[in-house]
Amino acid sequence: MNTGKETNKPLRIGFGSQKGGVGKSTIAEVLAGYLYYEKDIRLLVMDCDYAQHSYFRLRERDKAAVEESPALQEKLKNYIRKTGKRSYRILKAKPEDALKTAEKYLAEHRDETISVILYDLPGRSDSTELLSLALEMDFIISPIEADLQSLASCMAYALTIRDMGVMLSGSRIKQIFMLWNKVDRRVSSHIMDSFDKEITGYGLGLLATRLPRSVKFSREISMNSGGIFRSTYMAPEKNMLADSNIDLLADELINLLKLKAYGQE
Repeated sequence: MNTGKETNKPLRIGFGSQKGGVGKSTIAEVLAGYLYYEKDIRLLVMDCDYAQHSYFRLRERDKAAVEESPALQEKLKNYIRKTGKRSYRILKAKPEDALKTAEKYLAEHRDETISVILYDLPGRSDSTELLSLALEMDFIISPIEADLQSLASCMAYALTIRDMGVMLSGSRIKQIFMLWNKVDRRVSSHIMDSFDKEITGYGLGLLATRLPRSVKFSREISMNSGGIFRSTYMAPEKNMLADSNIDLLADELINLLKLKAYGQE
């Protein structure tokens, strides 16, 4: 795959899979909150999953929940006071318009420092527009589950991206990283261990962090109970972060992709 680097351009990280329900949008949402609010990675989010726009709708649910709750309003004010950060921007666009929409935003907000653009890619790869957008990412993170039918679909997607990236010399993509998600700690890791060898044998990237199956990943501000984990307004609360491995995933990506916090660029 392409190994070239564009100077002073935000890194493009896509979250993609053609298998629905593997958790790509949820992982993007939780990881973005941790990277931005805890690790000071200045980012912009592009929601390109036009069939659902689930990321953009999460922001809308967050906003509505805060507007309806004085307690949440106070909590958010205190959080902003503590971190010094207002929420990051989420834009939605059709796949064919996503790159131009992001570029327009950057051009109109030159005073903002944005080092990473996260793209929530459509859960399909059956059109030229969708493949073209995927190939314009620097990296793609593709969640997989320890289910043979799901794995077949996820691997087909990853190999398509790999093959297209190799064949097209002008493509931007450098690597697609597979990420084990919804891991049941009570079940044997035999399938995952055996597929690890197959994944790396095909020349695909493989993230060392494995994310557990947990109800935490559905805990939003709008639920207002049990702690906040999935939100566009704040990072996962520390009591919820434990055993989620989101912090480990963030650290792995920071080291692997050389992500820089604000002021380190």
